[in-house]
Amino acid sequence: MTSNSGGNQSHPPVVYTPMNRIRPALAAALLSTSLLAAACGDAGAGATPTPPRPAATATPAPPPDPTAVAWDEAVQLIRDCRATMIMQAHSLDVWIDLDDGSRLTTKEPRIDLVFDVVSDAVANGCPQIPLATE
Repeated sequence: MTSNSGGNQSHPPVVYTPMNRIRPALAAALLSTSLLAAACGDAGAGATPTPPRPAATATPAPPPDPTAVAWDEAVQLIRDCRATMIMQAHSLDVWIDLDDGSRLTTKEPRIDLVFDVVSDAVANGCPQIPLATE
């Protein structure tokens, strides 16, 4: 290949290196990716665009409180002399400590209604129940 007779041009020998193999593969990959991207863009030209997903910023709701009871059930527990201490918040949340050591929560329909329930329970034979309010 080094001599040139008869007008034939000589070409340097081609040495295959890993880069020689990667470049054609890289070019083919880039070409196919750009062709696919172009095809995807054209395919949806007449279709309704998909709205973007809302950002996942909302915190999932906690599971229901297993200690929460209905107001009527809480009233019955107080009347049955099961309450050992009761606390109420301005938010109408009420915490009731029971004689078995557990604590239940409820929501009273109006502020200070739990005081009336406790007064009735004590008047009907229940021991005094300590009350706390915020």
